[in-house]
Amino acid sequence: MSKFCCPVRVVSVRIHDLQDLKQMYDIVNLDDERSLDRIEWTDDGQLLAVSSPRGIVHVYLSKLPVIGKVL
Repeated sequence: MSKFCCPVRVVSVRIHDLQDLKQMYDIVNLDDERSLDRIEWTDDGQLLAVSSPRGIVHVYLSKLPVIGKVL
């Protein structure tokens, strides 16, 4: 699954699947912000970072990595 995020309003980010843009997986609300400066995914797609013009960075975990297996 390839992910795409786009700012919707000045306080929200919607996360979509690139294969089907009509499919929305999540809406991230940034209640403390009035505008967004930059949005970036990590290369593995686990973290989404959103920064504001005030210098505040919000980081969201999109999936939990598997650390070990139970036998």
